[in-house]
Amino acid sequence: MKKILLSILALVSLNVILVSAVMQSGKKGAIPEKYRTMKNPVNASGEALDEGRDLWNKYCKVCHGNSGAGDGVKAKKLERSCGDLSSTSFQSQTTDGEIYYLSFINKVEEHNFDTKIPEETDRWCIVNYLRTFKK
Repeated sequence: MKKILLSILALVSLNVILVSAVMQSGKKGAIPEKYRTMKNPVNASGEALDEGRDLWNKYCKVCHGNSGAGDGVKAKKLERSCGDLSSTSFQSQTTDGEIYYLSFINKVEEHNFDTKIPEETDRWCIVNYLRTFKK
């Protein structure tokens, strides 16, 4: 009986670890519905794009590169690929809300902008600017 209880406990623990790992992985399936359907509240106007560009150059370009291709100067030092944010597949298959979530909510090593970019409007300006990379 003790072996059965230990086996069950081990399986439950493994399940909790696996679910936690998936939720932290940043995979699209792990993005909460709230963000998958979230609309960008900031109009992609000239001023908002200028603000997004300035913030991109200050905080994002170092890893993601000038045009979001993942070729910034720090990209090679990261354990995970930055990916190509200008690719047709990324641009067409990723909603603004998903970009917002993956960039500012999902806690990954290189994205810890709680204090650096605390204003939600600024974050959405970056999302708008990222959309200008569409090939």
